[in-house]
Amino acid sequence: MERKEHTVPKPDAEETLVELKWRGYRLGVISNSMSSLDIPRSLDAYGWKDYFEVVVLSSALNRRKPAPEPFWEAARALNVELAQCAHLGNRISKDILGCKRAGFALGIILEPPGGPRPDEQDQPIQPEAVIHWLSELLDHFPRRVPLQNQA
Repeated sequence: MERKEHTVPKPDAEETLVELKWRGYRLGVISNSMSSLDIPRSLDAYGWKDYFEVVVLSSALNRRKPAPEPFWEAARALNVELAQCAHLGNRISKDILGCKRAGFALGIILEPPGGPRPDEQDQPIQPEAVIHWLSELLDHFPRRVPLQNQA
């Protein structure tokens, strides 16, 4: 979602969310929003609330990305090991730096059309992947195969 006067979903967002959930991935939102209402309202308005198991907002946590605490809180709420977590963001300086500080395994940037933001080009830390469409996430997150009981 991008924020200008109001939230506008990316064109391939819903199809990608549906497919990631079907593939067995657990999803959450970590937002630097200082409003406790914006993100939940947007998720509700687009009918996406059920795709996300956890929403971590800076307004509630009083810590903003790139601090590791929002990432730790999301992993804790999902009961997932940090080394099994990935984060998709749009800012290297906040999203990738924060997820790496927290110990996440994978940081992915959704790059805007036209290339990286000028203030993001010379960051000391880089994402493991750069995508231009949300559907490209499916290349990085294959279908998960449940472990079978072995006797």
